[in-house]
Amino acid sequence: MPRNTESDPGGRSPWVILAQYSGLVLLLPAAVLVGYWLGEALDHALHSGRLWTVIGTLLGAAAGIYQLLRELLRTK
Repeated sequence: MPRNTESDPGGRSPWVILAQYSGLVLLLPAAVLVGYWLGEALDHALHSGRLWTVIGTLLGAAAGIYQLLRELLRTK
């Protein structure tokens, strides 16, 4: 099957590009969920209400956005 080089100057397969961007779609929600889960665990261990849940969720979102931007800038 010939490669479509018109859409990608690097000559990569469209399936490779699809797989790469599909991973980026899951990156941000996964980071937020991990932050939330770690915050919940800390709140449960420290009996601190929802403080660490909020902090963990915000840190997870920030880490996800950072990684998402880093990957998008790397691919261009």
